[in-house]
Amino acid sequence: MGILDKLKPQPRWKHSDPIVRLQAIPDLGDASELAALAEHDLDAKVRTAALAKVVDPVVLGRVTTSDTDRGVRDAAADRLLALALDASNPEAATAAGLLSDVRRVSVIAKSTAADGVRGIALARLTDERALGGVARHAKVESTALAAAARLGAAGRARSARTVQRRRP
Repeated sequence: MGILDKLKPQPRWKHSDPIVRLQAIPDLGDASELAALAEHDLDAKVRTAALAKVVDPVVLGRVTTSDTDRGVRDAAADRLLALALDASNPEAATAAGLLSDVRRVSVIAKSTAADGVRGIALARLTDERALGGVARHAKVESTALAAAARLGAAGRARSARTVQRRRP
């Protein structure tokens, strides 16, 4: 039976040539196979292409912390950001909680994402400069006020003036 198994054709995404694997990704719909490619394929281009179809924030979170290629880690973080900002995504809060990059977390906090998602992002911010940016530029006033409340005295005064100017 071992010889017969070797004669069976392998799926294209298991091919030894990375170009063939890359071409097979658009047709691949199995979430576990996509996750395996995104996390374990030897070629960074294949991993990046697979990430574009992965919807599991836990898989994306693992890639952001463990992949050896910076471009792949950034692609996974960008995908997490997109999932966190998607109002129809039930896993948006999980995606926001898995991001650690201050810039991306700030984008979520400043956005009009769901209250819980913005709250998770705001809770992850500890940098005063980032908190000040959220206090000044958040699209939802309650988030801006919450960020201003977490600032130190100097940053709080500057952000409070900005929040006051935004009120109608």
